[in-house]
Amino acid sequence: MHRWDLNTGRPNGTPLVTDAESAEAVHAVATATVNGHPTAVTIGRRSVPWGAPSGTVRRWDLNTGEPVGAPLVGIPQAHTLATAVLDGRPLAVTGGFDDGHSGELRRWDLATGHQIGDPLAGHDGFVQAVAIPMLDGGLVAVSGGQDRTVRVWDLRTGRQIGAPLTGHTGRVDAVAVAAVAGRTVAVSSGEDGTVRLWDLSDGGELLPALTGHTGTVTVLATALVHGRPVAVSGGDDRTVRLWDLITREEIGIPLTFPETIGALAVAPGGLMVCFGFEAAFFTGPISPHRS
Repeated sequence: MHRWDLNTGRPNGTPLVTDAESAEAVHAVATATVNGHPTAVTIGRRSVPWGAPSGTVRRWDLNTGEPVGAPLVGIPQAHTLATAVLDGRPLAVTGGFDDGHSGELRRWDLATGHQIGDPLAGHDGFVQAVAIPMLDGGLVAVSGGQDRTVRVWDLRTGRQIGAPLTGHTGRVDAVAVAAVAGRTVAVSSGEDGTVRLWDLSDGGELLPALTGHTGTVTVLATALVHGRPVAVSGGDDRTVRLWDLITREEIGIPLTFPETIGALAVAPGGLMVCFGFEAAFFTGPISPHRS
């Protein structure tokens, strides 16, 4: 795994790697502060037969580039993760499926590496994506999965909140969260090529769905641009698109790339897009008036 300077677009230091990790592809990463140290949490996956344990969750000190402690254990198939702070302690939530191929999420204390409570089970199939927002004063996880649903979980109790959010006609590959007109909103996308918004207060879908992609929408990010909430989406059609979450309209023209979009991130300094084996950096703030 590489660290990047977003001001220069260049690698920052040497890659983060161990002998055990060198044979793995890192396919999910999140950051946290653990014991005062900036920390990355990664999921690595070996090329193994389908159904065999293959997810490895590791913690890394971003100042030194060294692994922190042993890998987190007890994860049959980890695929996605998000981080937050719960009761003053850094927390990671991983999603994937158990040995019986039922979808689940697990909570982890990043300071100790220990699992918190029982798995959060309910998805019928792989959990593809997870995000962690505040809702009504409490921390929740929003997950999307192979069963075409978006689900909301109380991270303190581990219980599902309300009924599954349904509307996607294919696998849900990405979820993000935003504040829209004073409401906490989940944004989801996936195999059906749509980006959908959900009011987490009542579980209702905010219509219309955002359409324009011509393939699976694999990645999402949200940001506040000049006071307006926006979503950035990318997918199999090799485009990145910008959406106004208040008007639910596309902003400007898509950015086109030579390969499928594998990851993206929005920061105050600009936009990072990963496609194929390459990464592109767009410096400066993204604009809601892009044309």
